[in-house]
Amino acid sequence: MMRKLMIALLMVACLLTGCWDRKEINDLAIITGAAVSLGKQPNELELTLQFYSPIRTGGSGRSSGGASSITRAKLGRNMSEAASRLQDISPRQLFWGHGQVFLISEQLAQQGIEEPLDFMIRFNEPPERINVLICRGEASKVLKWKPKIERDSSVLLNEIGNLDNSLQITLLDLYKMSVNTAGAIILPLVEMEKLSDGEEVPAVNYTAILKNRKLIAVVNKKQTRDIRWITNHSKTASVLLVPDESRPKHTVSVYFQHIRTTLKPVIRGNKWEVSIETQADGSVLENNSDFDLSKPEKMKELQEVAAKAVTERLRSVITSAQQQWNADIFDFSGTFHRKYPGIWNKNKANWDQLFPKVRVTFDVDFNISHTGLINKNIMTNLKEEASQ
Repeated sequence: MMRKLMIALLMVACLLTGCWDRKEINDLAIITGAAVSLGKQPNELELTLQFYSPIRTGGSGRSSGGASSITRAKLGRNMSEAASRLQDISPRQLFWGHGQVFLISEQLAQQGIEEPLDFMIRFNEPPERINVLICRGEASKVLKWKPKIERDSSVLLNEIGNLDNSLQITLLDLYKMSVNTAGAIILPLVEMEKLSDGEEVPAVNYTAILKNRKLIAVVNKKQTRDIRWITNHSKTASVLLVPDESRPKHTVSVYFQHIRTTLKPVIRGNKWEVSIETQADGSVLENNSDFDLSKPEKMKELQEVAAKAVTERLRSVITSAQQQWNADIFDFSGTFHRKYPGIWNKNKANWDQLFPKVRVTFDVDFNISHTGLINKNIMTNLKEEASQ
């Protein structure tokens, strides 16, 4: 009986394959960031990869507990050929699974991002949550930059994207936008910015607008915030108000939170309309005007001023999208598709002609309920106290 049991166990053991395809971490070149740009020759791309590199202590050969990064670059007719050439000079197997940022140069984006997008989507290793950015200037320079706080530039750009006032687009987001009927894409744009002391640091101050996967426009940080507001990606915002335009130095700053924005489409005959309904709760951060915020009528007036100012800002970026770029970066097409699927399917082929004609209205509801520790302007308070 015991002999039969031993034979059975041996037969079962033969069926256990174990981890024959495992990859030891010491055999991997872990990619943390990648950048692709145009080469010097036509139909040539340059791929730069940033690798995780443990810091070694001098002499002992043991890890010091810190980490750094190194970069390598190769040319190729496409990304896969450049990646293969980088593999040829690497003693370890390239591993994309921990990539944090993917940079596409501005010049390449102007010609089209189809080729690098196809590689990143088709290849099974790059994570779908890797952040994608357009890079102004030399893309490899951003990856080579050594931050003083974070481990490397990829981590820094990832943390910038996590800020509430910044735009963060993942590879998955990019793919969804690229296959959308509207064909409009928004991506954050990074560039090396020189500080007052002469040091250069990566800064994300702009947003790139792409149509049919080609770069067509670049907008500033303020317009980026307005785009995020319309698309319901902003949860907080600080707005500078001028209650009396004849006195531009008299300002009130309001901090809005719990921002909620909804797009409501309506089709009446041949007229297409989108109502942008937005709500927010506000608190006064600073009052350099003669507004006495202890009076309810003044608070109501301030809410009206805020609603008008925000409406003008949002309308401005919508006008640019409709008249200058003809790029549906707000996903109006998606809202019509969801509410009117039948009508949408009949008209989606003509969306480029319909989008500029869509009428946009606003319904803004702000509740500014907190004035801070004082109501009036601080100088007004001081003058009143001195006169008493």
